[in-house]
Amino acid sequence: ASMGLPLLCSSRVNARLRYLKEGVNGFVFNPTDIDDIARVFLSIMNLTDEELDEMGNNSYNIGMSYTPQMWASTIMSFVK
Repeated sequence: ASMGLPLLCSSRVNARLRYLKEGVNGFVFNPTDIDDIARVFLSIMNLTDEELDEMGNNSYNIGMSYTPQMWASTIMSFVK
């Protein structure tokens, strides 16, 4: 997300909850469903260059909204 790219993310990846907004900066798929995987690949392949750029910009903004201080706080919450 921080690289400014549209995302395709498995529903089993918990980071999607923080970094992916369905249809805004990418698509979520069920990794055990071949038709669903095909659906997200077709969805992203059918986007215009402008739509891909917009999704990439949205990804960048989402990715950059998490500061080092926020990450440190998250990590420290597991240490306690």
